[in-house]
Amino acid sequence: MGWDGYIRAFAISSIELPVKRHSADYDPLARFTVADAISIVDMASDAIIQFSKVSTDHRKTFLTLLLCPPR
Repeated sequence: MGWDGYIRAFAISSIELPVKRHSADYDPLARFTVADAISIVDMASDAIIQFSKVSTDHRKTFLTLLLCPPR
């Protein structure tokens, strides 16, 4: 099954955002500017918007594959 651009954008964000969060929480050398924080919040907001544009069936399929990946 091919995924449309909205799912791809959401998937990329769902990988990048936890990495940034982990860095912010646990890396004492990590530094973020206000612009960095705004950019990260915008990325999270955009991910939600992108995901909401996907059909319900594709959302269910995508989330099911996240929870139960093929073997």
